[in-house]
Amino acid sequence: MAINTHVSTDQSAALSRNRLLFVYNADSGFLNMLKDWTHKIVSPSTYDCQLCALTYGNTGMRKKWHTFISNLSFDTIFLHRDELGKQYPSLINTPLPCIFLEKKIGRSIQLILDAETINKQQTLDQLIDVCSRSIDGHNEP
Repeated sequence: MAINTHVSTDQSAALSRNRLLFVYNADSGFLNMLKDWTHKIVSPSTYDCQLCALTYGNTGMRKKWHTFISNLSFDTIFLHRDELGKQYPSLINTPLPCIFLEKKIGRSIQLILDAETINKQQTLDQLIDVCSRSIDGHNEP
């Protein structure tokens, strides 16, 4: 389910530009993916990751979301809950799903879209709109 666009996953590498970290409220791995896929089909209303539910269909990433991500002026990285803890231990207690902005200068990280806001979105269009508004103002010149 994770996809990296425009970026190396090497966390020690210098950033060429600011990047967005999209973090799912789900764990990585094939068995977890199967479990999540089944859960979304059998009981979508109880699925824990609204970011996953809105951006992925039964066969992969939704085209509209992929287009939105591809057109951002940021590098992007997508992480699962367990990957966040390994790569960014200081962020482990952040409620998920969420989106962080990692700045290339100083490597500071700022939460720009929290779990509560993401979980309120009922459609992909709503999610794209709230993401756009949260990202606005953080674009590089």
